[in-house]
Amino acid sequence: MVPDPHGSGQEVLKFAVANSDRPYPGATNPRADIETPGLFVPGDDDYIAIPVLVPPSTPPINTNGAWFNLAEIYGSPWGGSPAVSLGLSDYREHRRNHFMMNQDAHHNYHRAWTGPEATDDSWHTIIFHVNFETNDTGFVQIYFDGQLQKFTDGSTVLHEATLDPGITWDGSPNYLDLQSYRSAGSFPGTITTYMGAPSIGPTLASVQ
Repeated sequence: MVPDPHGSGQEVLKFAVANSDRPYPGATNPRADIETPGLFVPGDDDYIAIPVLVPPSTPPINTNGAWFNLAEIYGSPWGGSPAVSLGLSDYREHRRNHFMMNQDAHHNYHRAWTGPEATDDSWHTIIFHVNFETNDTGFVQIYFDGQLQKFTDGSTVLHEATLDPGITWDGSPNYLDLQSYRSAGSFPGTITTYMGAPSIGPTLASVQ
């Protein structure tokens, strides 16, 4: 925990992750994570707010050949990429990092959302409205700094299994994972990002 580098007086979480940071045996990619307890089960409907500051010095992340995750909703059996996540990408964005969300392997890692620019030296809050189900009756909405976002198909609601059997669901509750997690060898140095305290609540107003 460190003082907000923008001087708000709040304490925030600082991730500073080097390419060599593999925090447990068998880890193949550099990462640091802070996880909530298991919270999310089928039938839940939650708003999850994540304040993020990505410094302008963050290298462009070309997700044509690399990846960088900031947060995800995850759980056992830990079978692959999650259905709901927050990442960075400059792919097709002229070497300027933008927030984004990809879907999981059952959707061929489809880019569901490319959001506004991330590395503009400003705090931004991304809110996921998630209806948790193990089939396509589940759905996701995304708010960026309070504004409802459109997915790549032009809709504001993405239907998918938000608890994906065999990937993130085996009957154990999923958790929110705040992280700095990237593909090995993407960048040789240390990448620094910041996060404020997340909020989880039953309505949009409860987390704003």
